[in-house]
Amino acid sequence: MKNFQFVTVLVTIVFAMACQKNSTVVPVNPPEVQNPPSGSVDSVGKLLYMGTFMQGVEGTVAGSAGIYADSLGQRLVLDSFSVTQGPDLHVYLAKELPPLHFIDLGKLKATVGKQVYAITGMPDYKSYKYAVVHCQQYNVVFGSAVLK
Repeated sequence: MKNFQFVTVLVTIVFAMACQKNSTVVPVNPPEVQNPPSGSVDSVGKLLYMGTFMQGVEGTVAGSAGIYADSLGQRLVLDSFSVTQGPDLHVYLAKELPPLHFIDLGKLKATVGKQVYAITGMPDYKSYKYAVVHCQQYNVVFGSAVLK
């Protein structure tokens, strides 16, 4: 019985700590992903919407998010970006916070640095007005930016 109680307490502690604040900033992907080929980040097209990241429920986040468009399509660019590491972090365009209706742009490429995410289709940015860094595994917002 004591072993079962010990295991139960241990599992509860591990789950509780999984999305807690962590001051260490560690790249999620290798350096070659953080620094895309020349031209892919700096020539991102015309700025349509921009916002500054604000803290979410967990983690520490900083930087800006911008929607850019050119003849190749639209993309979300995270600039001067940093976020504390967390499990299963994704980048969303969302209608509300916490995100219930969203477009998943993919896994976070890195916890620090400029990065670009392709946006498929033509979302209505009057509805999808938030850029969100979200922990899918535990349904926790690490940070968001209102796109204006």
